[in-house]
Amino acid sequence: MTSDKSALTRQVGGFRVTAIQDGQMTGSVALMPDFDDAQAQAYCDRVGVPFSKVRETSVNCFVIEGQGRTMLVDTGSPPDFHKDAGRFPEAFAAAGFKPEDIDILILTHLHVDHWGNMLRREDGEAFFPRAEFVVTQSDYDFIHDESVYAGLNDARKVAHDRSRACCVPYAGRTRLIADDGDIVPGISYVTMPGHSPGHSGVLIQSAGTVLFIFADLAHAWFWQAPFPDWSVLYDLDQKQAARSRRATLARIVAEGWPCAGMHTPFPGWARVEQDGDVWRILPDF
Repeated sequence: MTSDKSALTRQVGGFRVTAIQDGQMTGSVALMPDFDDAQAQAYCDRVGVPFSKVRETSVNCFVIEGQGRTMLVDTGSPPDFHKDAGRFPEAFAAAGFKPEDIDILILTHLHVDHWGNMLRREDGEAFFPRAEFVVTQSDYDFIHDESVYAGLNDARKVAHDRSRACCVPYAGRTRLIADDGDIVPGISYVTMPGHSPGHSGVLIQSAGTVLFIFADLAHAWFWQAPFPDWSVLYDLDQKQAARSRRATLARIVAEGWPCAGMHTPFPGWARVEQDGDVWRILPDF
């Protein structure tokens, strides 16, 4: 984790955005079933980077302060997710925040490394005692659809059960938002289905400035922009995820949006550049 606290924040007009790191994990490119060694080697040779199958992945969350509100985008992972993750509560406190500070909890989607600290570890109650819980209608409906649940294998049923459980303490203060819908003035969802039905980035716009938190657009940030068809095993619909990735990367470049990612190197700030008919994601610290 960087020790320069100034690097952890970005000002977006009237909004201040602070990056929080839940963990830093090491994995492999086996997450991408279509990964091609020869193509990957050729790409590394072209851009002058050593080829490696090691995949370094941060798990990032973002606090947004503005308009008299404090909002949190995603909550990281629970302690059983990975030995090098599940550290959100400590990082959140170290950044100067308390659970009761959060007015609105914004989830990009209902996967374990995003809802993982919605519940207190000691008793399963809401970690954020005052927060309104916001998620897309499409993601919420998918998780709670009994016909979908009936067709799942046992492992996926466990994942759905846990996703459902994280919503329960927030039942009286949940707001479900349509795809691409507004969250508060100046902050909206940009829905990118495929990873999950309602998987969405969060677009912040204020006083002529922008930041796009692109969520899980790229789990393997180095590879999935130059090879946008290399979806990951976690994508519910890998082909749709690839279509969403292509469309969104093109939009980011066309609009000139500065970005942040949940799995880009901490503190997550990034930019996207065109590279022929594909793209590159570059950390932007």
